[in-house]
Amino acid sequence: MAARHMLACEITNKEALNSVMHDKERVLVRSGKKTIGAFVTAEELEILEEIERREDEIDRKKVLKAREDLKTGKQKLIPWEEVKKNLELSDILN
Repeated sequence: MAARHMLACEITNKEALNSVMHDKERVLVRSGKKTIGAFVTAEELEILEEIERREDEIDRKKVLKAREDLKTGKQKLIPWEEVKKNLELSDILN
């Protein structure tokens, strides 16, 4: 789907909303050269929220499995100092 770029100061008119409502076009809101937000259709928002919900559920299941693995001894906690050493981050993260 195409995206239209508009400066934040241009959003005061209905052109951006019309692009979303009638043309089903995304409108990316810019401040200078930086994109600071977007207008999307309600359908796209629902899809994004469903993706987030599914990702959260996957993460929740992974956390529960990791906790179970810790309880049963399949996995062990690694001290933070060891992680920093193994990743050679000791001099960066003090």
